Amino acid sequence: NISQKVLDSEKIGRCDLTDWEIFTIDGRDTKDIDDALSIKKLDNGNYLVGVHIADVSHYVKEGSPLDIDAFSKGTSAYLAGKVIPMLPKELSNGICSLNPNVERLALSCMMEINSNGEVINHDVWRSIIKSNMQMNYDSVNDILKGKNVDEGYDIHVESLKRLNALALILRSNRLSDGAVEFNKGELKVNIAENGKVSGFSIRNQDMAENLIEEFMLLANETIDKHLCDRGIPCLHRVHDIPSKERLEEFLNMLDAIGYKYNKYDADACCTDTRKLQDLAEFINNTGSLREMLSTNLVRCMSRAKYSNHNIGHSGLAKSNYCHFTSPIRRYPDLIIHRTLKDCFFNKDNIEENKRKWKVKLPEIALQTSKMER
Repeated sequence: NISQKVLDSEKIGRCDLTDWEIFTIDGRDTKDIDDALSIKKLDNGNYLVGVHIADVSHYVKEGSPLDIDAFSKGTSAYLAGKVIPMLPKELSNGICSLNPNVERLALSCMMEINSNGEVINHDVWRSIIKSNMQMNYDSVNDILKGKNVDEGYDIHVESLKRLNALALILRSNRLSDGAVEFNKGELKVNIAENGKVSGFSIRNQDMAENLIEEFMLLANETIDKHLCDRGIPCLHRVHDIPSKERLEEFLNMLDAIGYKYNKYDADACCTDTRKLQDLAEFINNTGSLREMLSTNLVRCMSRAKYSNHNIGHSGLAKSNYCHFTSPIRRYPDLIIHRTLKDCFFNKDNIEENKRKWKVKLPEIALQTSKMER
């Protein structure tokens, strides 16, 4: 019964961004589009970057059958050639998906970013957007590498290059802070028309994928800080330090196969992510063994999880981090949207709503972490 187009009554009280330059960048076969981007240069030389996220919570009401079903699943499941969506496809691929050239409701994380990649101001808007174009990673990578510009992309080239320049600064800052990267490719199973496996391929992150990743990471961090600074309960995405025992075993294995790592011991790598980053870089230079050793190093890491208690995210080297950017496919993001609406946008019953979420979040954290595993 949910309308597949935005109604006039749903636009009341929202920032109308339908005439802005806003676009999405995803894989060629993506049908559930959570996020869109915009960038504007300000008079002071800074950039206003918008990360516009589908307003799924407008359609999936708390306690409704849709909500109960989404809570039980916790996440969409991506199989080889098939998706079991957290939400019905009429929502995930339809009214909630930020499809091009149609109006969609969104929550927009608006960040003023300076030339050093620092967020000096931010705000969160309830918005209505109209994506100008559904871009794909391959075509955007061609543009960023100075190759051909596919049809329709020409009017967005300047914005893509500005976003990429900022993304490179953000990534450099993140690595300087001690974020750990393993440079592992993603295995893709190719399915033929008859449903059988036709082969495999490895997709490595390129410039366009990194661009999207950096702005999603930044929006997630900014939203977590936004909630915490206002005393609003938050479902954090947390990541503890690695296991010292497993790291010791891993270093012993490196020694046994002739790749002894002498720079730092297991204890140092556990307590300082920059030293763990150095170990990861050492692994990246082990030639044909790199993939296998990288996988084994990943297994030494603690598992990230959801929690109402903030211990930071060790792997990303961030003291504040949550999941805000994928509410179509992850239940925790939907919860972050609801807490924003209950305790930030809604000026009535704020303290009562804060108490409500403080009680509810521990169970949600356990369920969503369990379903992710």
